[in-house]
Amino acid sequence: MRSAVSTARDRARQRCREEVLVPLESGPSHWDVPATGLLQPTLQQQCAHLRCGPQRQRSAFSSSCSYVFYFTVAITPIRTTTVLRGSDKVYVQIESTDLVANIAGGTFCTVGFYDNWTLDGSASCDPDSQEGLQGITFTWYCTKEVSDYKIMKVSPGKSCHPSQRDLKWLTSSGPVQAMPPESLPGNALYYFRLVIQKDGRKSYADQTVDVQPGSPLLLDVACLENCGTTPIPTERFTLAGKCLNGRTNSQPVHYWSLFLENTTEISFDWSSGTSTGRSGAYLSIRALTFTKTAHRSYVLLFKV
Repeated sequence: MRSAVSTARDRARQRCREEVLVPLESGPSHWDVPATGLLQPTLQQQCAHLRCGPQRQRSAFSSSCSYVFYFTVAITPIRTTTVLRGSDKVYVQIESTDLVANIAGGTFCTVGFYDNWTLDGSASCDPDSQEGLQGITFTWYCTKEVSDYKIMKVSPGKSCHPSQRDLKWLTSSGPVQAMPPESLPGNALYYFRLVIQKDGRKSYADQTVDVQPGSPLLLDVACLENCGTTPIPTERFTLAGKCLNGRTNSQPVHYWSLFLENTTEISFDWSSGTSTGRSGAYLSIRALTFTKTAHRSYVLLFKV
């Protein structure tokens, strides 16, 4: 399982929102099995550098490069002096990793008309680089009609701001966009898109912002168990959600839902798949629940 849009593995806070999206990705567990036997071969490995493009050195190998690996083995069977030898080779093409575009707060965010809030894409990255955001260009777009992104052209009357001349946001560059109070009319949905580019590679992330006339609730979701970068499907996964700005004498109602990344809600057996159910502040997903799933990525949604 993995978090892509908004994570519960890291403490995620987005000012004045009703919903917290927690992406999960299921995948096979990895096991290291020691090899044993009577024969103890001597191994030799060589790497010949064949062709290399622009380097983004991160480890022993560079992306956009080709390598050939030579494998030789020499075995002396027990009680003999005979040496058995063999060799083989394999060609490996190391390709550039896709860029990762990320907007803090997930795919959906609720803000108030009188609130200061931000569009934060600083968690975007180039997995092949250790230089942070260096070399990455950021472009922000906004529309009130999500289908505009199919042709990358804003429909008449669907721009987010009166001063917006095309699909690009007013200040379209930079990883972070600061949004002052009263910058967008309330009671409306705004579809923002962040596109990042570097070395011919491109990636994007979307976030729908619901601007409400008042001040919405501020929620916080934290991971309590199995909080690594990639949660382990064979272990229990526990989250805790709470409202940070609710009335102290109120009795909030909590509700968890499970979605695919395309916002399709999944029919999930909360009684057998969790030990807490879906109606409490805590959610504990049982071990092995996501080991045999039809999809690799999921989104947990928390409402109060």
